[in-house]
Amino acid sequence: MESRSKQIGFFVYHLLDFVNFENMIYSMKYLWFAVACLLLLNVGAQLSPKQMEGKWGFVDKGGEWVVKPKFDEVKPFKEDYAAVRKGDKWGFIFESGKYAIKPQFSSITSFSDGKAGVVWSKKSNGLWGFINRQGEMIIAPSFSGVKLFSNNECEVKLPGMLPHQVIIINSEGKQIAPPHVKREKVKDYYHITSQKENKQYVYCYVDKDGELMSPWSLDDYEYGKKLQKIKVTSVDDESFEPDEILTSQSSLYLYAYLDENGQVASNWYREIREYHLGYAVVRRNHRYCFMNLQFEEVTPLDFSEVRRLNDEYCVAQVSEESFVLLNYKGERIGKEFHGYDIFDEDYLIGYSLEDIAGDRQYKMALFDYDGNQKSGWYLKIYPKSDFFYRVLDGDYVNTGKGPEYKTYYNYIVDSTGEVLTHWRPTHEIRFEVEEFALMDSVYQFLHQPKSGFYIEESFFQSTFLYDLEIDGKVLRFNGGDFYDGMAMVSNYLTTDTIVREVNGITFKIPNVRYGFMDWNGDLRLPCKLEYTSSMTNGKAVFRKDGKFGVINYKGSISMKPKYDLVGNFGNGLAPCYKDTAWCFINFQGKEEIPAKFDDVRPFKHGYAAVKIDKKWGLIDTRGHEVLKFKYKKPPEALSRDRIKVLIDGVGYDIITL
Repeated sequence: MESRSKQIGFFVYHLLDFVNFENMIYSMKYLWFAVACLLLLNVGAQLSPKQMEGKWGFVDKGGEWVVKPKFDEVKPFKEDYAAVRKGDKWGFIFESGKYAIKPQFSSITSFSDGKAGVVWSKKSNGLWGFINRQGEMIIAPSFSGVKLFSNNECEVKLPGMLPHQVIIINSEGKQIAPPHVKREKVKDYYHITSQKENKQYVYCYVDKDGELMSPWSLDDYEYGKKLQKIKVTSVDDESFEPDEILTSQSSLYLYAYLDENGQVASNWYREIREYHLGYAVVRRNHRYCFMNLQFEEVTPLDFSEVRRLNDEYCVAQVSEESFVLLNYKGERIGKEFHGYDIFDEDYLIGYSLEDIAGDRQYKMALFDYDGNQKSGWYLKIYPKSDFFYRVLDGDYVNTGKGPEYKTYYNYIVDSTGEVLTHWRPTHEIRFEVEEFALMDSVYQFLHQPKSGFYIEESFFQSTFLYDLEIDGKVLRFNGGDFYDGMAMVSNYLTTDTIVREVNGITFKIPNVRYGFMDWNGDLRLPCKLEYTSSMTNGKAVFRKDGKFGVINYKGSISMKPKYDLVGNFGNGLAPCYKDTAWCFINFQGKEEIPAKFDDVRPFKHGYAAVKIDKKWGLIDTRGHEVLKFKYKKPPEALSRDRIKVLIDGVGYDIITL
């Protein structure tokens, strides 16, 4: 008995001849019996390689020799054949030990699907081919490496292929997949992943015969779906060959969209941005345009750049100094200026570059979202407070030293864009300091007591004067924003400059006084105050003769000046420096929370950050502890139930109360 398959075939033939097919019940019983017999027959025939005294043979399950040890190397039996080597030649044997195919190969694989890979010793130049069970060549030697056949397919390598690449051949030796590192079946086609010499991955889809169904791409995509984008290498905006992507080392790329059949459906572009509301921004020939879902260019190639402002609007550069507002379709809105940007929910901001006495400066104006200009042109427009936008503008004026550029502030009405009142000059407070440790202590010009402890610049802004803009060694007053219907304004008494020296800092202060203006542009409180905070809760902190008090929006004094320092009011309470510690007082100056804090912040959303023994915590308006004193930085109330804190000095976290 030379072949186990012949033995099994003989058994099945006579068994089926015996079965009475007219009686299906009995036939099924016999068939199950036949299967069981075949399984037992096959199991019993399993042989295992075994070595003895340097030679290999095969034993059965009981350890009895079936094929005596006489070979230098063997492979396990597969499909009734075992590969064996004697000397430097490989061949195949039956389970009886007799040769099925005599040794004649320098390398060999086991049989699979009736085929084995072999390297002929003399006539194949070290390349692999395939033979059938009779030892006949069925696929000529042409491969540098092979695996076993499975389902009539086999992975092989061609000479010169990259180490990580293979191809697939069928039973006839025909290539049915391009060089790849991964091949995945999807429905009745295949997704191919290949890799270039530079380790860059490329992708495509092929049919069962290995024919391309869609192009190679450096970006992966899904065949058969809408809006699938591919990426290829190129020399310029038009010169490329899709197949060259596998070998090209170019760092220039082109992009295109595919249709649902995997065919290129759009033009090739140097850049394609994601679709938004049915339109995509694309670039070719160094210019941008808009493309719809049908891959049609719906605007000319007019723009050197396009920037999306929000879901509805874009700004496009037409020339070096000219920009235009576009809607999401690429349609022009309004006139060309030197730029646009989102300002707030009601307005865009437009920019215009103007010549001012030989200097080119940007000015800005408000535009609605239909592209209509709603204000004049100004040097700066501040965010809206109440119903007004604070604005700055400037002009050259003649002085004894020649023309000098002066800036002025005013307010424009939200609904009309008209100016509210007459223009008032801005002013600056300059300070000089040599010690770096005092650089941030600019608030000291307010006659902070010489207590010896340090308060940082951010405290100065949040606790005292909101409306000073800090720029290096300069504090600028460009007008105050509206709070509770009142805006702080200023007026020069004289053109003199007052020089003061406080705790090592020299301040140069203009001789100005402050007052408050209402929504009608009328002065509610004349500009007579030496210092005042912004108006909050109808109250403002003011200073007179070195002491701080509280004044209301009518100009009446709610609290006579008597404290060394009083900060801004919040939730009806203001921080107050008393003797050697901070407390909180009400509008009448009554102490509501005792003086025991080393540092404080104003109340906000019902909470105030306070500091004791170098640790920050949070209290409510009754002085009760809300957050424990353990933080290195002051907690900030974002709302009544959300607090922002610095954790371990490395990052912020939000605590929910």
